[in-house]
Amino acid sequence: MFPACTITSCKYPSRARCLCCQQNLCRNHFNEHDDLIQTQLDILIDKINGFNYRLKAFNIEVMKGDSHQKLEQCREECHKTIDRFFEQKSEELDQHVKEKVNKQQTEFEGIQSKINELINEETVTSKIINSLTMSVDILEQEMKEIEQTFVQVDIRPLLLQDNFIHIGESKIDQFNLKTIFPVYKKLRCINSSWSGLASGDQFLLIEQKKNLFFVDHELIVVKQKQWLYGEIMDVCWSSILTQFIITMKNDVYLINENTMVSERIKTNPKQNWYSCTCSETSLFLSTNDSGSSIMEFSLLPTIQLINQWESPVTCLNIERIIDITYNNGKFALMILNEIDNVVHMELKSIKKFERIWSISLDINYKYHISSCCSLKWDEWLIIDGNTSRLIHVDKDGQIKNIHEYDPLPCYPTSFGPNILAISTEKCVNFHKV
Repeated sequence: MFPACTITSCKYPSRARCLCCQQNLCRNHFNEHDDLIQTQLDILIDKINGFNYRLKAFNIEVMKGDSHQKLEQCREECHKTIDRFFEQKSEELDQHVKEKVNKQQTEFEGIQSKINELINEETVTSKIINSLTMSVDILEQEMKEIEQTFVQVDIRPLLLQDNFIHIGESKIDQFNLKTIFPVYKKLRCINSSWSGLASGDQFLLIEQKKNLFFVDHELIVVKQKQWLYGEIMDVCWSSILTQFIITMKNDVYLINENTMVSERIKTNPKQNWYSCTCSETSLFLSTNDSGSSIMEFSLLPTIQLINQWESPVTCLNIERIIDITYNNGKFALMILNEIDNVVHMELKSIKKFERIWSISLDINYKYHISSCCSLKWDEWLIIDGNTSRLIHVDKDGQIKNIHEYDPLPCYPTSFGPNILAISTEKCVNFHKV
């Protein structure tokens, strides 16, 4: 007697047993079962063939995106850095030798002057002669030492660590405000005040109540400079000058990240400056008044005014620009309506200064700062210091996410490929992204 078919609705006895799934099936259901397995196998084969086709058709250049271009740019910038370093050390070498020679020249001219005076006055005595002879003997000995001295230059090999350039993967939707917590590292401020931030090649510049702190990529404060020139309005970085730029109410300064030497630059006409940002070739300054203007200054070969935009191209007469940020040929402007105290953001093209998009941010501007920074994939992170929020905006001007931040945030900036720095009143927080 054959066992019944496994299919409960079937009244026929089984005629075969499937060795794969151990089912007893009648002839019809066995055929159906076998056809179903074959169909599923065919579907898998089609999917595998489809994957193979997609892999063969895959454009590797698309996946690389602009990464190879970034490597080329990195190589060019490294060459420029080495050239600048060579020029700096060449100047130091010349200065070192000139100081030695000039010292002897000054002493020689002093003795020569004394001799000329004595000849004119005719008051030469044996004591004076002996004193001059001793001075000349000392000068002669120093001359011999100089003639027998060679400047020695000790050069250590230039070592590049493998992690100088990191190659990994990044997805367009990878950045998420919810994933940047908790704080990776925290730097306490010496005073309770809002801290401005600017990200350079080697250092993150933290401006904090008459002090400038330089933080390296290990997030360690390695340099500090007291700022004695007055209130700082904004800070930014120029890649072409490899220097930080500090904007004050009426002046603008360059800060060398290696020597920390400050240099005031002329920005004629003199204005009441507020925010600053740099493109690859220019410096842009916004004015701190209703209907703010934006002025463009060339950076090389000299710093000079080359362009200017005024209201209503920049903003309306009842509006004021409270932050300006450049990225990839575009400006992000944070604009305050001075009538209702509401902030909105506009993205403009740097070439024609045309509006690309505008977005209302529901930021009621009261006492605290509203600012933004650029992210990967032409996206933006906005700080709402009035309601303690972070707002993530995509490249098309759509809000992707809003997240509350504690403590009250002030300024954001990207530091390197995977660190986000956010300043607060009492510290600067670092997040991995």
